[in-house]
Amino acid sequence: MATLNHTDGFILHGWMVTELHLAGGDLFAFALVNHFSQSKAGVYTGGVTYLSSWTGWSRNTARKHLQRLVEMGLIEETRGVGDEGSFVAY
Repeated sequence: MATLNHTDGFILHGWMVTELHLAGGDLFAFALVNHFSQSKAGVYTGGVTYLSSWTGWSRNTARKHLQRLVEMGLIEETRGVGDEGSFVAY
């Protein structure tokens, strides 16, 4: 699970709106994933559970936003099995 806690922050950059044409939930989800990609881990592994916890969205809504970003080619989804079981990373 991702280690960013609710007291940390992330930035909604103007280029996310002007260049990527993101808005609403897609913008919010992308900004969170982008924040993790800038960390030393380089990936977001919190999945839908962490995103729904952070936003108050249902797991289904969080999944839809992440999937839409994958379909838009803005993030990649990687599935695998690690020491702690199966995982999804973005």
